[in-house]
Amino acid sequence: MSTSPTPGLTAADYPLSTSRPELLVTPTGRPITALTLDAVVSGEVTADDLRITPETLLLQAQLADAGTRPQLAANLRRAAELTAIPDAEVLTMYDALRPWASTAVRLAELADRLELTWSAPVCAAFVREATEVYQRRDLLAHRDEPGANDGPDGDLTGTQPRGPRRTEVPRFDPTPSVRVENGRIVDLDGRSRTDFDVLDAFIADHAIDVVTTEASMALPSDQIARMLVDPRVSRTEVLAVTRGLTPAKILDIVRLMNIAGIMQALQKMQARRRPAGQAQSTSARDNPVQVAADAAEGAVRGCAELETTLGVVHYAPLVAIALQVGAQVGRGGVLTHCALEEPTELELGRRGLTAYTETICGYGTESVFVDGDDTPWSKAFLASAYASRGITMRFTSGTGSAVQMGNAEGTSRVYLEIRCILMAKGAGVPGLQHGSSSCLGVPGAVPGGMWAVAAENLVASMVDLDRAPGDDQSFSHSAMRRTIPRDLQIDGGLRHVPEQEIRAVRNEAARALQALFAHLDLPPITDEEVAAATDAHSSNDYPFRDVLADLTGAQSVLDRGITGLDLVKGLEATGFHDAAVSLLAVLRHRVSGDLLQGERWSPVAGTPAGQVRGEHPDRGGLERGAHP
Repeated sequence: MSTSPTPGLTAADYPLSTSRPELLVTPTGRPITALTLDAVVSGEVTADDLRITPETLLLQAQLADAGTRPQLAANLRRAAELTAIPDAEVLTMYDALRPWASTAVRLAELADRLELTWSAPVCAAFVREATEVYQRRDLLAHRDEPGANDGPDGDLTGTQPRGPRRTEVPRFDPTPSVRVENGRIVDLDGRSRTDFDVLDAFIADHAIDVVTTEASMALPSDQIARMLVDPRVSRTEVLAVTRGLTPAKILDIVRLMNIAGIMQALQKMQARRRPAGQAQSTSARDNPVQVAADAAEGAVRGCAELETTLGVVHYAPLVAIALQVGAQVGRGGVLTHCALEEPTELELGRRGLTAYTETICGYGTESVFVDGDDTPWSKAFLASAYASRGITMRFTSGTGSAVQMGNAEGTSRVYLEIRCILMAKGAGVPGLQHGSSSCLGVPGAVPGGMWAVAAENLVASMVDLDRAPGDDQSFSHSAMRRTIPRDLQIDGGLRHVPEQEIRAVRNEAARALQALFAHLDLPPITDEEVAAATDAHSSNDYPFRDVLADLTGAQSVLDRGITGLDLVKGLEATGFHDAAVSLLAVLRHRVSGDLLQGERWSPVAGTPAGQVRGEHPDRGGLERGAHP
């Protein structure tokens, strides 16, 4: 792998696909400008051309550094080293980093293999760092046998440790403090390094700017709170301070702010300049026709991202295809995601059947984190694995999940969520999906819960992370709450669309999927189903499909190696030219890596990159760019 960076790249060179396309080539050596629809249809462009190269990832790392986001740059450099490693081995490496999955010897062998076999010294150093922390926190297996990763509950021999060694915590939030020695944080919010749990250690070494932290921490909390709301203080000036803050200090600041102050600060600190939402397109029966029609409606109403979940995971390939097709019929450039377990999610993303992932959960306590069979190091390694395939990722967390954990730990839920946010920052992901989007009923049911939701969103913006806004849960029947956006003219990115246009786009999405399934020899979609999709209000309004045939067809998608390029060809061949063009534009960004930078960047309408999320700005297309 070439590691020689192109000199002189600055943030102004973003997006590379439009500003510096001459730097971008596919793994086969084809320039990105050659990835045209004609070339796809003729067969000149193959699936190998829709992969990101290590050189491109290193260019994107330069841009992240130029934007003062060293954690993202580090993630992309790890990703560059992982591009050559097969999917199965990358996932095996990820599994090895889970708690109690490996002995110290096995992790040492993994680090050596990364460095010597795969020429991946950055990833090797990351594994060695994890090994040191696992050793101190009793997260290593004591034997190399099947079931060694079962943890204390699965150990019947008495040789396995009784779980991570708990550090005694006071029954209240810690007092902000930091101490640096020899360029390393040795005290964090009242804990010495020898007592750091896995989150403390990861945050101290990866999330906090060790150069500025002592100066930032010395500023009074009320002064920083005033900086957040003062329109005369730029976002850049605030970020220069917040990069060096500890979790307890951030909590001390937001506690000084009421809801009006939080909302005012969010207006300045959020990365997105234009509002845009995320929506769920999910069928109770995993019906691909319904998913396609609902996705088209969500896209035309202004949603920039669409996610689906499944009741039966084996339906995933068909539902992923339906989500992609419906989204592109509704509005060019909308990104899609299937919430699945890691191997399937990575496989669908690698094939170009999905565009991003975000259901990668973080937790604010060590005990719950490792009980979920992960650590900050394993999560960060997984983020690099996805980026190595050109797939952007967010982590997921929220104060809703911290309500009960906070009681058990004797700390506030907001403090625990701040630890989650800083862990995500340290891992180098560009943003977060706050779990309060889909679990709003939990914080909404406890005192101060809605304030906490607003505070967690501000904290994410304070540390320069994008937030994925959305609400797929109705936690209130209040007519006032439902009409606040209308009455207060709050722009959430959604647009009113006439009913006839909704019916037309739902019908077109169903017809496009019907034609594509026939083209790919997948289970047929009847005209009756298309008619139902046009006016359906729920899963019950659709005819029942042949589940066995669908599951057989879904498996054939994997067995036959169907990719996003096959969808592009099929849409073009069956007369859905606009959807084919839009989908190819999304796939092209897998090669450029532009979407790995997150939501701050702006492929605006009127440029080639404008095919992604900006094609119809009047319908809520995103404009991404840091505030001045």
